[in-house]
Amino acid sequence: VTKRGQPNVSWFSCDPNSSFQDSKTVTDALMPSRHLRLAPAPRPSRILGWPTVAGRNGGFVLGIAADPDQDLSVGYSYDNAGRLSTVTDGADTFTYGYLANTVGMLAETEGPAHTASYTYEPGRNALTVVENEETVGTVSTVSQYTYRYDALGRRTDRVDEGSAFAQASLYDWTYDDRGQVTAADRYLGTDPDNPGASVAAATDSFDYDFIGNRLTSTFGTAAQRSYTANALNQYTQVSGFSSPPSHDDDGNMTYDGVGWYFEWNGENRMIEARNYADIMNPSSGAVRLTFTYDYQGRRVEKTVEEYDVPLASMQTVSEERFIYDGWNLIATFSSQVSGLSHQATYLWGQDLSGSMQGAGGVGGLLSVLDKSSSDVFYPTYDANGNVSEYLDETGAIAAHYEYSSFGRVIASTGAPDDFAFRFSTKYQDNETDLLYYG
Repeated sequence: VTKRGQPNVSWFSCDPNSSFQDSKTVTDALMPSRHLRLAPAPRPSRILGWPTVAGRNGGFVLGIAADPDQDLSVGYSYDNAGRLSTVTDGADTFTYGYLANTVGMLAETEGPAHTASYTYEPGRNALTVVENEETVGTVSTVSQYTYRYDALGRRTDRVDEGSAFAQASLYDWTYDDRGQVTAADRYLGTDPDNPGASVAAATDSFDYDFIGNRLTSTFGTAAQRSYTANALNQYTQVSGFSSPPSHDDDGNMTYDGVGWYFEWNGENRMIEARNYADIMNPSSGAVRLTFTYDYQGRRVEKTVEEYDVPLASMQTVSEERFIYDGWNLIATFSSQVSGLSHQATYLWGQDLSGSMQGAGGVGGLLSVLDKSSSDVFYPTYDANGNVSEYLDETGAIAAHYEYSSFGRVIASTGAPDDFAFRFSTKYQDNETDLLYYG
């Protein structure tokens, strides 16, 4: 195998006890000691893993060849049943506890600043309570979510309580015969049988056609919105939009109807988003995002350009590089003239699936380290794996989020835009408000 005329050399190492592969390194003339799981970067870098129990992953390090763990070092340990027991990055350790006599039903996750505990409905694995307690000072409940279900396992209501909320409240969901949410109502009470006053600004309703396309929707106190779909189930008209949405021949959206235009590559991955129609004629206020992907289809680079009025041209204002372990983002770097500047690292544990990445990382982010300030933040979650708060190292709330049924932020406090992972534990681009699901 050659690359630009240069030979590539690959070698593997295995654990002699289990015969499981524990590392793979590729060296070529352009980038020595490059691990295949890393995004290309203008410096040699790698991730090394090592198994512990029966071939299970023992962790990884992130760095350069001369200093393999300079950026991040992560270790995993397991209990006697082979279940994930701890995750550590050297500075912080997170511990998982499981319900007795179960294969892997999580009872609690304990971290440096808080503990998340879980209660289930008897007879089925339906979460009834998720409680996030701050544990640095006086133990107190930051957020607690209490759920009820119908006979089909659909959530019918949720009570939100804790110091993160301005006031405790109740959400109530209604479904049609197909299981589609037709109404989401919020009340200023905590008793599902006596909910209290309705909160109009946080009440949504939906109506659908026979195949599931929306016919109408109402979000809070806004005017009702109507939708028209074509034979391909694409929305061609949405009331209140400045122009009709448009799509390419593969069904990818090329214009969202409210100001953003998109371009896609041959694998239907977004490679550009801009808020102006004519790419050759940007003007004041113009913003353009471009994206690069690796061979696995992961987004490894994001560039943001803005229109500079004195120069009368688009100028790059930021360029980010993304590094992954599997599909979990573990580090971001900013591209500078002098090289790469480390922005943040992300530590992950098991997600809602009970495995490391079975649910795409949803609910699995454990901590965020801001490299510029050395501050560490710890996310808390509801039962859906949506980030509800970020706590700092003292247990104080750095950011708080409240969402509608489909991810619209209806309330936030603190510094909500400082954190990229929010709804569904997915990276959100602040420029477009789009979530990157991979």
